[in-house]
Amino acid sequence: MSAPAAASPWSIRLATVRGIPIRLHFSFLLLIVWIGIVSRGQATAVVNILALFGCVLLHELGHALTAQKFGIRIKDITLYPVGGVAMLVDRPKPKQEFWITLAGPSVNVVIALAAAVALALQGARPETLQSAFEAGAFLPYLLVANVMLAVFNMIPAFPMDGGRILRSVLAMTMPHARATRIAGTIGQGLAILFGFLGLFTGQIVLMIIAFFVFVGAGAEMGQAMGLALTEGRTVREAMFTRFSVLQHGDTLGRAAELLLSTTQADFPVMSGSEVVGVLNREAIVRGLAEAGPTGYVAGYMDRNVEYIEGSEPLSAALERLSSNPRGLLVVTERGIPVGLLNAENLGEFLMLQQARDALRQA
Repeated sequence: MSAPAAASPWSIRLATVRGIPIRLHFSFLLLIVWIGIVSRGQATAVVNILALFGCVLLHELGHALTAQKFGIRIKDITLYPVGGVAMLVDRPKPKQEFWITLAGPSVNVVIALAAAVALALQGARPETLQSAFEAGAFLPYLLVANVMLAVFNMIPAFPMDGGRILRSVLAMTMPHARATRIAGTIGQGLAILFGFLGLFTGQIVLMIIAFFVFVGAGAEMGQAMGLALTEGRTVREAMFTRFSVLQHGDTLGRAAELLLSTTQADFPVMSGSEVVGVLNREAIVRGLAEAGPTGYVAGYMDRNVEYIEGSEPLSAALERLSSNPRGLLVVTERGIPVGLLNAENLGEFLMLQQARDALRQA
């Protein structure tokens, strides 16, 4: 479960459940191929990995469907080798996050209990469970896999569910950003511990998990800090209003002159009072190499102009620029362009805001 982000370009869409797109990251396919090679194509191994795939999917659907019960929108679900991620469009309140997060491991507990009951009805004994699991028997594998999924996900470290549960409990009594910082720091500390443990014991998988946990915790802390700094702010406050523009009929030579004489890297291209495209530094350089200074900007500009109203929450701009860091937002007021906002400008605004907050708290 995570906050909104762009759909990974390395994922494929498998299906849609209750309006939620289900995506599979290509690395999951590599995992299946690797297991197939290691198991020498044994049917039981293929069935078991597909069962694990289904359990991870049901785990994420537990998060997503519970979130929908609270009226929270879901962007999509993406499945990775280390687990799945349900992307939430809206940020849940602490109590909502607690129940949404707990729903995922609860699904695995239910599956494990169902497998245990089925084994008991078959007359299976606890002392034979390990040997049956190692032999690849389906029900013992299903039981053990779901117990491991539930336990692993409850480790109090981002991006696992345990880290989010810890954050939600802390956020009930303190600001969300501070709760995230505490939970994230604990998560990174555990990641370092896992990394050293994997290094000294030679367990490569544990080191890989430690890397993902450390990076995931850092990303979560950064995102929470960004959201905290944009809270109560509008796009109008962060946009820059002094900028140069190009006309639809201008040449690339003119664009090069502006590139050298200003600090801008992106230029709106106008046709009258309407923005019809955006020309960035890379497009100018490519155009000069291909068409020379007499080429026209219209042939190299990006015609997919992204607009945002100045009155919109700054968090909306943060989300859009996070998914496209090289993008440019044209800020409008009642349909009229009044400013620009890009990732660099937004980052500078957030740094200044952070400095002001630190000064007030000093």
